[in-house]
Amino acid sequence: MEVYGPMLRVFSANAIPRQIAGQISPSDLVQITFVDMVNGIHHCKADCAVAFQSWLKKLIKNNLIDLVRRLCISQKREASREVTLSEGVLSQFAESGDHLRPSFRVRNLEFHQMIHVALEQLSPAHKQLIVWRDIDGKSWNEIAAKVDRTVGAVQACHKRAIEKLRSHLIEFAL
Repeated sequence: MEVYGPMLRVFSANAIPRQIAGQISPSDLVQITFVDMVNGIHHCKADCAVAFQSWLKKLIKNNLIDLVRRLCISQKREASREVTLSEGVLSQFAESGDHLRPSFRVRNLEFHQMIHVALEQLSPAHKQLIVWRDIDGKSWNEIAAKVDRTVGAVQACHKRAIEKLRSHLIEFAL
């Protein structure tokens, strides 16, 4: 660790995008990577120092991706960031071919289980609101008519439900 620590700190500092540099610490990224290194060293097939360094850099990149995902989950949800799945993440994802990897299938299953458990911790009203809006894709007007509330009241309640869901998901992620 003493040998690769300085190199990983420099690589981490350079890998973190400037837009989020103040929110993700390079030293945290290096610590997470060292933990992953210790846990996964028996899977490493590196036969020389260069290959081992490449493996460590790949761990750093994967951990950075995970940290950015957590950061995005924890950021306040804004309407301007919302896109339909077909025009956003799924279309980019389908083009990448990542969904064909077995590791993705395992992560996807774990993610769906985590979402399910977090949804079960919400009140029935909050859970139903999230299902109607975010899974079924119902409009604010449709939901407001179903619950006999104003659109503004439904949006405020949805915001609270998302914040509670987010806090449950963050607890799982940590």
